[in-house]
Amino acid sequence: MIDAAPYMLAADTDALRAAAFDGAVLCTLVGVEGGFSRSVGAQFAVRPDGSTVGDMTGGCLEAALITEAQDARATGRARSVRYGLGSPFIDIRLPCGGGVDCFIDPAPDRALLADALARLEARAPVALSFTTEEGKADYRLEAAQPGRVSGFEEDGGRFTRIFHPRLRLLLLGIGPEMHAVARYAQVHGCQVESFWPAGRQGMPPRAEPLWLGSPPDLSVDPWTAIILLFHEHEWESGILPWALASDAFFVGAMGGARTSEGRQAELRRLGVSNADMARLHGPIGLIPHVKDARTLGLSILAQVVAHYLDLLVPAER
Repeated sequence: MIDAAPYMLAADTDALRAAAFDGAVLCTLVGVEGGFSRSVGAQFAVRPDGSTVGDMTGGCLEAALITEAQDARATGRARSVRYGLGSPFIDIRLPCGGGVDCFIDPAPDRALLADALARLEARAPVALSFTTEEGKADYRLEAAQPGRVSGFEEDGGRFTRIFHPRLRLLLLGIGPEMHAVARYAQVHGCQVESFWPAGRQGMPPRAEPLWLGSPPDLSVDPWTAIILLFHEHEWESGILPWALASDAFFVGAMGGARTSEGRQAELRRLGVSNADMARLHGPIGLIPHVKDARTLGLSILAQVVAHYLDLLVPAER
C-alpha cells in the first residue's frame, strides 16, 4: 500500500508561510525557457533544519535547491540560479530539455510576507514584487489588479508574484453528493462551507442549518463557487436568485435535463434576468449522466476548478 502522506498537494501559500514564520529560505521560479512542469511564480521553501515546503520543480531540482538555499543562508545574500539549458551546472539537466531561473532569498521581508498572508486570509488578492539582482531583494506589496499574472515587469527590473484567495465552495443541499463534493474539495485544498436543511439527519460536522425559503446570511466574493445539491428542488427557489445576483464566479445546481428546464421556468417566474440565468450551470459536472454520488462529486469539483483557473490565469493556460 502506497503511503499517500508524502504526495499531499502543496497549497499555493505554503512556501510563503514557511518563509514568513519559520525562518525559511524562499525560492521562486522566475523564468522558464522551453517546457517545464511548473508555472512561473511557483515557490519552494527550505527551513533551517533542511526540511522543505512547497512544490516548485515537480521533484526535478529539490536536492540542488536545498544545497543552494543552505549556501545562501550561510552567506546571507540572495541570488539567481539557472538550471538546465544554459546553466553552468553541467551535471544538472532537466528531463524536459529546457532551462529555468530560480531566485533564492535567505532573508525575505518576513513582516511583508506575513502581511500578504493576512490579506489573503481576508480574501483580497495581492501582488508581491521584488528585485532579483544578487544581494538583498527589495520587497513591495500591493493589491493585485484583475487579470494580472505572475512575471517580470516590462522593464525587467522587478518580478511580481500574484496570489489569489483560495477557492471557496459554498455547498447547499442534502445527501451523499454533499459529502462527496466536500471530501474531494478538502483534499484539493478548498475552503468549504456546508449548509444542510435544518432538522434533517446526516448533517456533516460543522455544517450550518439551512431554512426553506431563505439563503444563508453571508458575503460572497469573486473567488467563491455556490453549488446547490438538493433532491427536493423547492429548496432552490429561495436560494438561486440570491446566488445568481452575488459575486460568485460559478453557480451550479444538481439535476438532469428535465430538472434544469423546470428550474429555468421557475427562475423566470421569480423575475430573474436572462443575464443572471445564463450564469447558472446545470446539469452540473463535466461527466454527463452521472448517477453515482462519488463520481458526481469528482465531476462537479473538476468543473468548478476549471472555471476557477480560467478566472485567475487565462493568459497562462
